[in-house]
Amino acid sequence: MPVAESATSTTPAAPSNGRSAKSSSKSGVLISLAVHCVTLAMLALATFATESPDVSLAIESLFADPDRGAEEVTQQLNTDTQVAETINFVAGGATAAGAAAGGAAGGGVQVSEQKIDRSESLTDVAVVPNLGASGLPGLDRLGDDLGSEQVLGEAGALVEGYGPALDRLTQELARLMRQNKILVVWLFDESESMRDDQKDLQGRIQRVYEELKLFKEDVPEDVMLSAVVSFGKDLHFQTPRKKPTADIPTILKAIDAIPVDKTGRENTCGALESVLDEYRGFTGAGRRRVVIVLISDESGDDGERVEEVRKKAVGSRTPIYILGRESVFGYLYGHVRWVHPQTNQTHYLPIRRGPETPYAEQLPFDGLRRRLDGTMSGFGPYEQVRLARDTGGIFFLLPNEEQNLNDFEARKYAALDLKEYLPDLESRRTYGAERDKSPFRKAVWEVINLLNPFDDKNRELEIPTDAWYSRDPSQAAAAVQQTLARCRQTFTKLTEAERRLQAVRGLRDRESSRRWRANHDLILGQLMAYRVRLFQFGLALEQFAKTLPTRFQNAQSNEWAATLGDGEMLRPDETQLKQGGVTLEELERARHSALEQFKRVQKEHPNTPWAQRAQWEMSRGYGMRFVERYVPPPPPPAPNAPPPPPLLPIPNL
Repeated sequence: MPVAESATSTTPAAPSNGRSAKSSSKSGVLISLAVHCVTLAMLALATFATESPDVSLAIESLFADPDRGAEEVTQQLNTDTQVAETINFVAGGATAAGAAAGGAAGGGVQVSEQKIDRSESLTDVAVVPNLGASGLPGLDRLGDDLGSEQVLGEAGALVEGYGPALDRLTQELARLMRQNKILVVWLFDESESMRDDQKDLQGRIQRVYEELKLFKEDVPEDVMLSAVVSFGKDLHFQTPRKKPTADIPTILKAIDAIPVDKTGRENTCGALESVLDEYRGFTGAGRRRVVIVLISDESGDDGERVEEVRKKAVGSRTPIYILGRESVFGYLYGHVRWVHPQTNQTHYLPIRRGPETPYAEQLPFDGLRRRLDGTMSGFGPYEQVRLARDTGGIFFLLPNEEQNLNDFEARKYAALDLKEYLPDLESRRTYGAERDKSPFRKAVWEVINLLNPFDDKNRELEIPTDAWYSRDPSQAAAAVQQTLARCRQTFTKLTEAERRLQAVRGLRDRESSRRWRANHDLILGQLMAYRVRLFQFGLALEQFAKTLPTRFQNAQSNEWAATLGDGEMLRPDETQLKQGGVTLEELERARHSALEQFKRVQKEHPNTPWAQRAQWEMSRGYGMRFVERYVPPPPPPAPNAPPPPPLLPIPNL
C-alpha cells in the first residue's frame, strides 16, 4: 500500500532540515482524515430496524371522543362534612392590578412537600375552564400568593352543592385573613324556598369555622368576626347590630332564627347596600376588612340599583361571594311548582331568576302567553355575577339545587360549549349603547319588546287557551269572538316581528357575537312556528264555536278546554279558506320552514340553551283540539290557609 510504503521508507530528518518534518506531519493529518471519511460513509449506508413510538398512545385528546361528559372538564370538589386537619391557601381570582400592569405579588403559596412522583393529584387530572374575565395571570403567576389586594373575581365557579362551595370559600377566607382581620357578614334571603338550604348550611358553616381554627394558631384570636343578616322586603339583623361575634354557637343559632318573608319581595341590592353602610365603620383606619357572603336562590327585585352597590363595594374593598343559582335563559322569571294544601291545585309561583345579561335577550312570550318554562342559561344572574366579579369575590353556580323549578330538562351545559356565548357583564348603560349601535342587535331587541306580554299595551298577547266556555251557545259565542279578536291582534304582531328579523337577516353573517347570532336564529324560528300554531288555534276555536255541543259526553264533565299540539294540523273549512285565503298546504310549508330553522339552530349552536330551546319548540306540535273535562270546585278556605300566590309585577326587560 502506498501509504504503508511511505511510512516505512522515510529517512529520519536531520535536525537542521525542517521541510522534511513538516511533510511528514501533513501526511499524518491526511491519513487520519481519510480514515474518518471512510468510516462515516459506511455508517451512513448502514440501516437499523427500530420500533417507532406511536405518538397517539402518548397523547389523549379531550376532544377526540364526543361522548365524554362534562364531568371530565369540571372540577369535582370534596363534599364530605368532616373537618380537615390541614389547610391550603389558594388565591381566588386574578389581581386587577397585576392583570393590567403585569406585576407579580409578593409571597408564596404554601404547598405540600410530598414527592411529585407519588402525588395522587397527578393520577386524575381535572381541567376547569374559567368563564370569568379574560384578564387572568399567566403561567408565571400561578404560584404567587395574591394576598389581600383587590382581585378580579370569578364570574362562575360551577359546583355541585353547598359543600364544595364552602370548601372553596374557606380557602378564600384563610387567604384574606393572612393580611387583615376580617368581618364576615352572612347575608341570607328569607324566601320560603331557602328554609331547607339554611338548615343544610348550618352544619356546613360550622365546618368552615372549625377548619379556620387551624389557621388561627399564628394570628390573634379575634382575627375573624361574623354577623348574620337576613332580608326579604326589609333587612333584619340576626346577630346584634354593631356587635359581630366570634362565637360559633351564636352564629348557628342566628341562622336558625331567620324568618320567612311573606311579601314575596327580594330586595337583594338594597340589602347589600345597607350591609355595606352598616359595617362601613369596621373598615376605617385599616381596622378590619368586611367580606359579604350572599346566599339566595333569586336574582332580586331591585336589580336597577346594582351600580350603586358595586361602587360602594369596590370603594371599600369589600369582596362579595355569592352562593346562587343559574339564571333562567334570556328571561326574568322562573316558576316554582307549588300545590295548595287545601285546594290541591298546582300553582306556578314566579321568582326573579334572570336574565344572565343586562337586559333580556330572548322572547318573554311562548306564542300564546307569557313564558312559564324554566330553561336554564348555564350562567348566573347578571347583577349577582357582575358584583362578584368586580369586587373580587366568586359567584358559585349551584345548578343542582332545583327540586321544584318548572324546568323541562334539568341539565348542566359544558363550560367548553358555552365559551363563545359568554354574556356581556358591562353596565346596562354601556350595554344598551353598544347594542343600539348595531342595526342587527337593535332589531332583535325591538322584536323582544314588541312581544312583551307584561307591557300594558300588549294585553292581547295573553290568549286564554285554557278557558272555560259555557254550555249556553249565546254566551260561548261571545267568549269565542273575544278570544278570536286577541288572536288576530297577536298574529299581526307576530307577522310584523318576523318581518323585522327577516329584514336584517343579511347582516347576520357579519355579526361578530355568536350569542347575538344565536338569539336571532332562535327567535326567527319561534316566530315562524308561533304564527302557524296561532293560526291553528284560531281555526280550532272557530270550528268549535260552530258546532258547540249543548251537553257533554261524560255527565261529570263541566268544562271545555283546548289541547295544544295534539294530533295533526286542522284543515281550514270552506268559509275559513275564503276568509283567510290560507290552505293547509301553505300551513304545512310554513311549519316545515320553522322546523328547518330550528334544525339550523341546533347545528350552528350545539350543546347550548339555544339548541335545547329549539328542540323543545320542535316537540310542541301544532294541532289543536277541544276536549271536555271535569274540574272540581275549590273547597271552602280552611282556617290559617296560605295566601294566594303573588301576582307577577310588570318587569323592565
